[in-house]
Parts: sequence; structure tokens; C-alpha cells
Amino acid sequence: MTDEEDQKARALARKTKVSNICKWLMFMNPVVMDTETTGFKCDSEVVEVSIIDGRSESVIFSELIKPRVPITDEVAKINNITNEMLEPCPSMPAKWHSIKDLLDGKCIVAYNATFDQRLLGQSADVWGIDTSISFLAWFDLMQLYAEFHGAWNGKRQCWQSIKLAVAAEQMGIKADSAYHRALADTIVTRRLMIALANWKPEQDRG
Repeated sequence: MTDEEDQKARALARKTKVSNICKWLMFMNPVVMDTETTGFKCDSEVVEVSIIDGRSESVIFSELIKPRVPITDEVAKINNITNEMLEPCPSMPAKWHSIKDLLDGKCIVAYNATFDQRLLGQSADVWGIDTSISFLAWFDLMQLYAEFHGAWNGKRQCWQSIKLAVAAEQMGIKADSAYHRALADTIVTRRLMIALANWKPEQDRG
């Protein structure tokens, strides 16, 4: 086997593995979620949560949440959520149990799931809320797509992460609305999961 043939075989195996995981995820009837936040630090909080059905794309939950800390100007420019928009919204104590009930016992799919999981916990912690969620599993589609895409980050010794908008474009997925709002990103994440589940080797030869 030549080096080129070996690389092609490895790529096929890698993509097939990711596709099979996504097929299994669809079988598990997952929920897909995304958050928008006040920032990216250890004291940042969630300001928007969206959860959709992984099979049907129906919206289960999508609401703005008033944080205890203000959203930064830097982040507001990205997600177009302002402190004025958040002022009349309910705070996390009013919504946590609804969110928890929707995630309990579920496979949860998110793009950059580690960040969403951490920010949900932080946002509940500042209110002294019990943050335990009996989820079945979290799956990070960003990590799965990084492996599918196959660009190796030698410095970090892992697959190179790809932004959601770039991953969607590479898979031929168009967003219905602007990125960096929770609902829009959950919908694109779900469609990306389906595209990966439906991937066929013939697509790479075309």
C-alpha cells in the first residue's frame, strides 16, 4: 500500500467512525442545545438557552435569561443580545428546573459541549441551585466534526476544531438565520449531525 492509499484508508475509517456515531445518536433520540453567554470567563453566565428535538427539529425550549452579571460589549456585538433585552427576562432560578427536566435522561448534543455544560453549571451555581442533571451522555459535535474533517493540530496533539459556520458550509448546510443566537445554532448543529449520519464515501469521490 502506498502512502497515498494509506492516507485515504485512514480518512475513510475516520469518517465512517464519525458517521456511525451520528447514526447511533439519531437512534438515541437526542436533544440538541446551545447557549449564549455574558462572556467566556469563570464568572460568565448564560443569557439564552435553546433546546430542540434531535429527530424532528421541533423547538422544546428557547428563552432569554437575565444574568446577575452584565453581558460584555464584546459579546453583545457577536450575539446581538443586549443588557436592555435581558432586563425584563426571568433569571435562572425561574427556568432551571424546566431546563433540567428537558435534559434529564437524555443524550445531549452540542457544538462545543464542554463550554455549554460549564456555563450552565456556573449559571446555576451563582444562585445556589443544585446543578446535578441525570443526563445519559453529552456529545460534542465540534470534536466529532474535527475528527471527520481530519486536520491535525500538532501543537495541541488533537484534531483541529472548526467553527460551526465553517463546518456547515463544508457540508453544504445553510443557516435559516444569523449564527451566534442559540436557536439558530442548535438548528444548524442538528442539521450537521444529520449530514454526518447520512454521509457516504461516494460524496468524497464526487
